Amino acid sequence: AVVFFVFLVSLVAAPVTPKVPATTRCKIHAANLCRRALVARRCSTMLYADKRNLELNLQVALLGIRNKELHFYTENLIAIGTQAALLSGFAYGGIIMSIFKEDANKYLKGAFLCTAIAAMSLELMTVGGSMIAAIYGPGLALRGPDGSMHRAVDGLLVEYKLAFLIFSLG
Repeated sequence: AVVFFVFLVSLVAAPVTPKVPATTRCKIHAANLCRRALVARRCSTMLYADKRNLELNLQVALLGIRNKELHFYTENLIAIGTQAALLSGFAYGGIIMSIFKEDANKYLKGAFLCTAIAAMSLELMTVGGSMIAAIYGPGLALRGPDGSMHRAVDGLLVEYKLAFLIFSLG
């Protein structure tokens, strides 16, 4: 009687699993794999979108920094051009208003005039170069093709250094 009771308990406690044909099991397994693949594809699509969003935010931040650099170089070129124009006017006044004594050394007169003309010429070159760069640099940055902001800022940096060098020589 005890053995019969144990047999009955084992039948009741044992889970009943229906026998599923092998082809149906394969179909169920394939459906599970497809669901997992769709979930993975959605996750990878979201990761790609997050990555692209992060890249775009980084580009916007970088363009903001480059815009500040563009403004800095443009303002400095305008300031250098303004000061060069003033110094060029002084040099021109020195050339026009130069009054020499009759007994002055002719070599000193020539050296003074050559120095004043060289200073005026260098300052006028600075005025022209800095004003052209200050006008056309921001125009390239705003209306140029992709990547033109970087090209404009790099070009303004070169022009700024060149204008400062010529300004210093004059």
